[in-house]
Amino acid sequence: MAILVKYDIEFNNIFELIYNTSVISDDYEIINLEKSKLIVHYDKNTMNVASVVIEQNSINHLKQWSIASDNFKSKIEENINKNTEKQYIFTDKATINVGKIIERSPHPKSEKLFVLKVDFGNEVKQIITNTTYTSKGKYLAWYNAGSLSPDGNEIKLGEVMGVSSEGMLCSADSLGLTDFKEEFENDVLASIENNQKDMKLGENITNFWPELVGL
Repeated sequence: MAILVKYDIEFNNIFELIYNTSVISDDYEIINLEKSKLIVHYDKNTMNVASVVIEQNSINHLKQWSIASDNFKSKIEENINKNTEKQYIFTDKATINVGKIIERSPHPKSEKLFVLKVDFGNEVKQIITNTTYTSKGKYLAWYNAGSLSPDGNEIKLGEVMGVSSEGMLCSADSLGLTDFKEEFENDVLASIENNQKDMKLGENITNFWPELVGL
């Protein structure tokens, strides 16, 4: 999973495919194709790709922010690999995943913050939030560190008033799904049988909300 960002409408043929905002890009490679140009931004020490800028007039896509389809992402990676001698590493960290709140406690240094333990199936992460509806047992959507929110906020590992945080709660409003605010505040797996929900922990949000997928 990767995030697809469209630049200002004045540059309506320029997009950026975000793989991992945590990668510090210190080099780039320009790949000229027959009908498009790809600019790969990467860390030259690890060869991890941070993002790929895509210049292609034939792309007709109106969303400013969306989740790239696996098919679109695979085509971009295939074109890069066919036209470079470099061995790039495409690690998808720009993800939004389903997680279940298994513990909620007050932040030790703030009355307005909460420390959450969120189960993603194969791991439990600690996430700080100020939202009051984040009660134990809810299945909600979460930005992982390395992702990018629609308002341009880069999600990073860090600390909030001395307590570590490994992600951020994802709201319906931030994704442009205002008609589904109730689901995103209570249960993003509302369409799944209760006895099946724990098996979905850690999965990409697009498996349940395909409206978020762009190209």
